[in-house]
Amino acid sequence: MRTAALVLGLAAAWPTGVAGADVTVSTDRTATNLSAHFGQLVWSRVGKDGRARLVRRVGLTNEDVRVQPKAGLFDPDTGTSHGGHQVIVYTRCAGLSGSGCDVWLYNDGTRREHKVAGAASARCSEYAPSIWIGTVAFARSGPGNCPGLYVLRRGHIRRLDTRTPSQTDVRGSRVAYLYTPAGDPSRTSVRLRSIYGGKSRRVVSGFAAEHESYRVTSPEFDGRFVYWLQEDRVRHEFFSGRGVAKRASGLEFTAQTFPGRVTSIAVGDGQLNYANGRGVFQATNTGFAAHD
Repeated sequence: MRTAALVLGLAAAWPTGVAGADVTVSTDRTATNLSAHFGQLVWSRVGKDGRARLVRRVGLTNEDVRVQPKAGLFDPDTGTSHGGHQVIVYTRCAGLSGSGCDVWLYNDGTRREHKVAGAASARCSEYAPSIWIGTVAFARSGPGNCPGLYVLRRGHIRRLDTRTPSQTDVRGSRVAYLYTPAGDPSRTSVRLRSIYGGKSRRVVSGFAAEHESYRVTSPEFDGRFVYWLQEDRVRHEFFSGRGVAKRASGLEFTAQTFPGRVTSIAVGDGQLNYANGRGVFQATNTGFAAHD
């Protein structure tokens, strides 16, 4: 079965279809780092001055969020506050060094941004945030006991894993996160962990073998599934996979492959969007099925 092959690192099948008349959301070729939730879609783009802007889609209009531009791309995750307003979390760092990073939050109810207390420290560097109502998951790096996956809930911080993720998504009581072993970028894995502790569960892993090489990124919750972007590095094709979030299950994949070099996906309300260096698009043929 292909599902077993992807997890165990053996040969696998791949989708054979290509994208048809996908819906164009943006023609900005710098758009990347998508996030979607409850009809909201946000991403990062690069302005003419070389600085990144945070973008959100309102109705059928794309608009820059009124926050300060930054050096380096935004890594946004969108959600909803207790009051029902759109909130977006993202990272701000000390220049392009990738150090001295903190998690910030924009609240559409106040139209202001601020550092997230508990996810902005002087000793450690915080990044890769995600939000679900009042819960924020994020990565930490730095000296001593800084490195790991953390969750901030009701003012309390908890380290869930000593492995430091490069991407996170939180939904309810679960965190999905992308882990990349140092020195081996092909062996990315999407893992799940409860915010209350316990062991993590590996959902899917990339691998490299003779005539086969896959890489997984962009873990995203929607409904009862966790989704991810999968790259076939031999055939230079991109598609999406998913698995049930609550328990170990067989994996499913899109028959459609996405055009261009896809950098990220976002899934919200059953709609899958992707950025591919040509713009942002909504996929129209996103049927998922297990593949032998």
